Amino acid sequence: MDASTARAQDDAALVGILESHALVRLVRRWMAPMRRAYDDSAAVEQFRVWTALPLDRRIRLSALAIGTGVVVHLLLTRFRAPQPTVGARIVWVGILGVIAWTGVSARVIAAAWRDRTLRRDERSSGA
Repeated sequence: MDASTARAQDDAALVGILESHALVRLVRRWMAPMRRAYDDSAAVEQFRVWTALPLDRRIRLSALAIGTGVVVHLLLTRFRAPQPTVGARIVWVGILGVIAWTGVSARVIAAAWRDRTLRRDERSSGA
Protein backbone atom coordinates (compact mmCIF):
# COMPACT_ATOMS: atom_id res chain seq x y z
CA MET A 1 0.00 0.00 0.00
CA ASP A 2 1.48 3.36 -0.97
CA ALA A 3 1.49 6.51 1.15
CA SER A 4 -1.36 8.26 -0.68
CA THR A 5 -3.68 5.25 -0.26
CA ALA A 6 -2.84 5.07 3.45
CA ARG A 7 -3.55 8.80 3.84
CA ALA A 8 -6.88 8.43 2.01
CA GLN A 9 -7.90 5.58 4.33
CA ASP A 10 -6.87 7.61 7.39
CA ASP A 11 -8.87 10.58 6.10
CA ALA A 12 -11.92 8.40 5.48
CA ALA A 13 -11.72 7.02 9.02
CA LEU A 14 -11.44 10.53 10.47
CA VAL A 15 -14.40 11.77 8.41
CA GLY A 16 -16.46 8.82 9.63
CA ILE A 17 -15.63 9.61 13.25
CA LEU A 18 -16.40 13.31 12.86
CA GLU A 19 -19.69 12.73 11.05
CA SER A 20 -20.88 10.48 13.86
CA HIS A 21 -20.86 13.39 16.33
CA ALA A 22 -24.06 15.40 16.86
CA LEU A 23 -22.21 18.72 17.05
CA VAL A 24 -20.63 18.22 13.64
CA ARG A 25 -24.00 17.24 12.12
CA LEU A 26 -25.58 20.34 13.70
CA VAL A 27 -22.90 22.63 12.27
CA ARG A 28 -23.21 21.01 8.82
CA ARG A 29 -27.00 21.45 8.90
CA TRP A 30 -26.61 25.06 10.01
CA MET A 31 -24.04 25.75 7.24
CA ALA A 32 -26.03 24.00 4.47
CA PRO A 33 -27.98 27.12 3.34
CA MET A 34 -24.74 29.10 3.14
CA ARG A 35 -23.12 26.32 1.13
CA ARG A 36 -26.06 26.24 -1.31
CA ALA A 37 -25.94 30.04 -1.64
CA TYR A 38 -22.20 29.88 -2.29
CA ASP A 39 -22.57 27.13 -4.91
CA ASP A 40 -25.30 29.10 -6.69
CA SER A 41 -23.55 32.50 -6.51
CA ALA A 42 -22.56 34.49 -9.57
CA ALA A 43 -18.97 34.73 -8.34
CA VAL A 44 -18.59 30.94 -8.27
CA GLU A 45 -20.14 30.68 -11.73
CA GLN A 46 -17.71 33.27 -13.08
CA PHE A 47 -14.82 31.40 -11.44
CA ARG A 48 -15.96 28.18 -13.13
CA VAL A 49 -16.15 29.93 -16.50
CA TRP A 50 -12.69 31.45 -15.95
CA THR A 51 -11.07 28.16 -14.93
CA ALA A 52 -12.67 26.39 -17.90
CA LEU A 53 -10.58 28.57 -20.23
CA PRO A 54 -7.23 27.15 -21.32
CA LEU A 55 -4.37 28.25 -19.05
CA ASP A 56 -2.47 30.12 -21.78
CA ARG A 57 -5.57 32.16 -22.62
CA ARG A 58 -6.08 33.05 -18.94
CA ILE A 59 -2.45 34.19 -18.72
CA ARG A 60 -2.80 36.28 -21.88
CA LEU A 61 -6.08 37.87 -20.71
CA SER A 62 -4.60 38.63 -17.29
CA ALA A 63 -1.56 40.28 -18.88
CA LEU A 64 -3.86 42.32 -21.13
CA ALA A 65 -6.01 43.45 -18.18
CA ILE A 66 -3.01 44.39 -16.02
CA GLY A 67 -1.28 46.11 -18.93
CA THR A 68 -4.43 48.10 -19.69
CA GLY A 69 -4.60 49.16 -16.05
CA VAL A 70 -0.99 50.34 -16.09
CA VAL A 71 -1.47 52.27 -19.35
CA VAL A 72 -4.66 53.92 -18.05
CA HIS A 73 -2.86 54.88 -14.83
CA LEU A 74 0.02 56.38 -16.81
CA LEU A 75 -2.34 58.28 -19.09
CA LEU A 76 -4.36 59.66 -16.17
CA THR A 77 -1.22 60.81 -14.34
CA ARG A 78 0.24 62.08 -17.64
CA PHE A 79 3.39 60.08 -16.90
CA ARG A 80 4.40 62.59 -14.25
CA ALA A 81 6.03 61.21 -11.17
CA PRO A 82 7.67 62.83 -8.16
CA GLN A 83 11.45 62.91 -8.12
CA PRO A 84 13.29 60.94 -9.49
CA THR A 85 11.09 61.08 -12.58
CA VAL A 86 13.58 59.33 -14.88
CA GLY A 87 13.86 56.40 -12.48
CA ALA A 88 10.09 56.13 -12.15
CA ARG A 89 9.65 56.16 -15.91
CA ILE A 90 12.24 53.43 -16.34
CA VAL A 91 10.41 51.30 -13.77
CA TRP A 92 7.04 51.79 -15.53
CA VAL A 93 8.54 50.92 -18.90
CA GLY A 94 10.10 47.82 -17.34
CA ILE A 95 6.76 46.78 -15.83
CA LEU A 96 5.01 47.23 -19.17
CA GLY A 97 7.77 45.22 -20.84
CA VAL A 98 7.33 42.32 -18.43
CA ILE A 99 3.55 42.42 -18.88
CA ALA A 100 3.90 42.46 -22.68
CA TRP A 101 6.41 39.59 -22.55
CA THR A 102 4.00 37.61 -20.36
CA GLY A 103 1.17 38.12 -22.83
CA VAL A 104 3.30 37.13 -25.82
CA SER A 105 4.83 34.12 -24.04
CA ALA A 106 1.56 32.84 -22.51
CA ARG A 107 1.80 29.37 -24.10
CA VAL A 108 5.35 28.85 -22.89
CA ILE A 109 4.47 30.04 -19.39
CA ALA A 110 1.40 27.78 -19.31
CA ALA A 111 3.45 24.76 -20.42
CA ALA A 112 6.10 25.47 -17.77
CA TRP A 113 3.40 25.86 -15.13
CA ARG A 114 1.80 22.52 -16.06
CA ASP A 115 5.20 20.80 -16.03
CA ARG A 116 6.06 22.26 -12.63
CA THR A 117 2.68 21.23 -11.22
CA LEU A 118 3.06 17.66 -12.52
CA ARG A 119 6.57 17.37 -11.03
CA ARG A 120 5.38 18.73 -7.69
CA ASP A 121 2.46 16.28 -7.63
CA GLU A 122 4.78 13.38 -8.48
CA ARG A 123 7.16 14.35 -5.66
CA SER A 124 4.36 14.74 -3.12
CA SER A 125 2.73 11.40 -4.02
CA GLY A 126 6.07 9.59 -3.91
CA ALA A 127 7.01 10.97 -0.49
